[in-house]
Amino acid sequence: MIAVVDVCSGNLRSVERALAQVGGDVAVTRDPDVVRRADKIVVPGQGAFGVFMRGLGERGLGDAL
Repeated sequence: MIAVVDVCSGNLRSVERALAQVGGDVAVTRDPDVVRRADKIVVPGQGAFGVFMRGLGERGLGDAL
């Protein structure tokens, strides 16, 4: 399973559709447990890395990554 980490930065639906198009089992998630169990992790929206890092912290996702 590929976890697309949702921290409210980036166009997640485009990433989700692209991964699904090539056969990926994709979950867009804010759940740290889902991130921990994922085989692969995608963190979109890195043009604004500071916003992304704050989003990880606010959602308790930092440790999961």
